[in-house]
Amino acid sequence: MSDTKKLDAVTVKLNRLKAQKARLEHLTENKTKQERMSRTRTLIQMGGMLSMVNIPRWLDIELGDDLQTDMNKQDQSMMLLGLLATVAEQLPSTFSEERKIELKLKGIRYMKQHQQT
Repeated sequence: MSDTKKLDAVTVKLNRLKAQKARLEHLTENKTKQERMSRTRTLIQMGGMLSMVNIPRWLDIELGDDLQTDMNKQDQSMMLLGLLATVAEQLPSTFSEERKIELKLKGIRYMKQHQQT
């Protein structure tokens, strides 16, 4: 086999590998994007639940406040984090199935009550 044919064969293999790499990078990028979007959706939903129980109002947080970059809102941000940390510290390490059902039913009642207002 001539050097030119060997070079051509290597070039073809290299191009195939580059195309395969590009496909894998695209798939990885899409998966990462989907994971970020799913995470963001969950965080937004949890924030909505905090609003439903009026926690932002108690801490003087208005919808639209930037708790991360607004220096005037950092106290409220730290109070929110402290409140959540306090609640988390008081929770048991696990919930019984009965307790999970009680919490779920309370959440359902609260959601229905909130939807009526």
